[in-house]
Amino acid sequence: MKSFTAFLLFLIFSSSAMASDFFPYNWTKGMHLFAGVGAHTALFSDQEGTYDGGLGLNLKTDVTYFIDEDWAIELGSSVGFNRVSNYLLWDTLFTVGVRVPLPSLTQYQLGQPYGRLFVGRAPTVLFLNGDHTRVDNGNVDRIQWDGPVIGGALGTLHMTAKGQVWFTEFSFAYQELKQQTEIGMAGEVPVIISDGNVDGHSSVYSLSFTIGIMAF
Repeated sequence: MKSFTAFLLFLIFSSSAMASDFFPYNWTKGMHLFAGVGAHTALFSDQEGTYDGGLGLNLKTDVTYFIDEDWAIELGSSVGFNRVSNYLLWDTLFTVGVRVPLPSLTQYQLGQPYGRLFVGRAPTVLFLNGDHTRVDNGNVDRIQWDGPVIGGALGTLHMTAKGQVWFTEFSFAYQELKQQTEIGMAGEVPVIISDGNVDGHSSVYSLSFTIGIMAF
C-alpha cells in the first residue's frame, strides 16, 4: 500500500506527466489514466445502527477509453479510509462505467464539466483493533464484507498553460454488504474463521472529493 501511494503521489506531482494529445474541451479517441487523492466520508449502517465515518483519505485511479467527443468507458478503483466507532474502515470500490461531457454553466472556459455513472463490487474491511465486542469469536482480527456498488460523479477537466490536464471531482456511491467474512491471524497469515451471508440489511453511503491529473 505504501508503494502504491508513493507511485500515485509521484504521478500527481511529476511535471513530466503530460497529456499533450488530449484537449479537455474536445475529447479525442484514445486511452488515458487519471489518478488523484482527496477526502472521503461515509455512513456505515447495519442491524445495530448507523455510524458516521467522519472525514478520511481517498485514493482514486481510472483507466478511461475515450470513444469519441461524447462518450468514454472506464475501469476504476477508489480506496477510502475512515474511522467508524474507533474502528478503521477500509473501503475499496472496483467499478466499470461511462463518462460523458456536460454543458458549461457559464460562458467562461473554467473547465470542461463531465458526468460519470458506474457499477461494480466493493470489498469493505473493518479492523477491530483488539476490540471483539462486535464478534462472538475472540480470535477475529477484522471483518470483511463484499457486495454490489452503484454510484455517480460530477467533475471538471482543466488544462494548465504547460499542457497538463488535471481534474476535480465529487462522487457518491451506495454499497450493499451481502457477504461477511471474519478473519483472524495465525502468526503473519490471515485465516478465515467464518464466512456467510449478512444477517439483516447493511450498507455504506460514501461521498468523495478528489483532485488529480491525467497521468498519461
